[in-house]
Amino acid sequence: MPASAESRASRKQPAARQRHHLQESGEAAQGQAPAESTQTQDRRDIRRAHGARARRTARLRPFRENESFTASHDTDLHAKVKTAIMALDDHDMVYLHIKATDIHSHDLNPTGKCSMLSKIDDAIAPLISDSLVIAITADHSTDTNTGRHTGDPIPSLIYNPRGRVDGCRTFSELACSSGGMGRINSSGFIMTMLDQMNLLENFRPKDSDFIA
Repeated sequence: MPASAESRASRKQPAARQRHHLQESGEAAQGQAPAESTQTQDRRDIRRAHGARARRTARLRPFRENESFTASHDTDLHAKVKTAIMALDDHDMVYLHIKATDIHSHDLNPTGKCSMLSKIDDAIAPLISDSLVIAITADHSTDTNTGRHTGDPIPSLIYNPRGRVDGCRTFSELACSSGGMGRINSSGFIMTMLDQMNLLENFRPKDSDFIA
């Protein structure tokens, strides 16, 4: 389903949403990364991309698939986190994608979305350690009142056990609006994350321009 159609999905269109998720599974079968795959990034690729001032970082590679990764509200969050931890044994970066909150928004279900956020909060607890940088963000906001994607700012965070700490004590739209990173675009967020991982040298804000 094209993105424009996905943004119009609502409680009245369960069949359309089902086709969308089946299509995601079909793409995975053809060798592409499924919507909820765990993906990895090698340190050499990151440095190569940065050194060449590439327009984007090297492509993320699919790591492992699991039938319990459904790209829906019944996805196995704990298994996904366990898979991510296993991937960290021999990869510098792991990308963990969770689709369910977006689905609840398209379904006009704020209660389900809040419940899923609580489940995610519980599931990712094993990732917290003194050696991992954790970045949490989203590619867009979805309004549970309308079921549509919006341009509202996304609450995001970067956890570095050896980094600076701002005044935020909760994670929400309101709390993050006064956070230490301010309001930055997605490229700036990625660059800040890489900087916190000590993968950049002499990082300057304008360096974010080289990532599309």
